[in-house]
Amino acid sequence: SVVLSNNKPTVLFNQSFFQTLKDVRNAFKGITSEIKEEVTIMMDLETRVKALRDEENQFVIQRAKTRRSIESARLLAEDESKSTQARIIALKEALRLEKKTVTEEIRLAKEKRDIQKEQMGTAENMVEAEKKLADLEADVINKQTKSFRLQKRVQTEINELRREEETEEKKLQNLKIKNAD
Repeated sequence: SVVLSNNKPTVLFNQSFFQTLKDVRNAFKGITSEIKEEVTIMMDLETRVKALRDEENQFVIQRAKTRRSIESARLLAEDESKSTQARIIALKEALRLEKKTVTEEIRLAKEKRDIQKEQMGTAENMVEAEKKLADLEADVINKQTKSFRLQKRVQTEINELRREEETEEKKLQNLKIKNAD
């Protein structure tokens, strides 16, 4: 608290020199732990970003294969030389594959959005970060909407085939009744 300069006492602190050093040390200790925590968070985010990128790359290939299977099933469902039941089964398979694909697609989009939310804490340009987050939120919603539309379309096709099957059965029953008379 008192330093001698030119044999004159000079007051540097309102507390003891030792206490001041402890306060400085504690201040840096807090900063150090904050830095360590921030670095850990950033490293975890970077790991998640890399894992997501790998999953998205694998999913691109898987989605293409699944789309091929879906289209193949839909083509089978359109083949009028096949039985109605076989066509319905093909459409149900297409619907199952679509649901599976979209579930994964939405999971990946949500993970991307969640990572962006966490990265916003360190963003230098908040306007840009908020825009990116809004775009990612919209992407999740658009994927869900697209899936609902496709599922509805496929379900409508299944229902049409069932009505077609019922109509054919009624025709057969009517023909049997006429032949019996």
